[in-house]
Amino acid sequence: MDILAQDGENYACDGGCHRQRSRDSRRNPGVRGTRVPLQTLFDYLEGGETLEEFLEGFPTVSRGMAIAALEEAKELLSARA
Repeated sequence: MDILAQDGENYACDGGCHRQRSRDSRRNPGVRGTRVPLQTLFDYLEGGETLEEFLEGFPTVSRGMAIAALEEAKELLSARA
């Protein structure tokens, strides 16, 4: 289960992420079922905000969706190490 698709692939995962087109037509990973970029979640956490604060700001993202996205990112980074 990858958080990032290879070039030209459609993105799919059964957890927390999917690929979405941004305004400039580049593909960016996002939280599945929402228009929230995964980078936004990372930015909140990196900036010292809690997961609960992120979820309050993005009510379309459930706790389970956010955790699944983070777990998939962790798996991807671990596989690359």
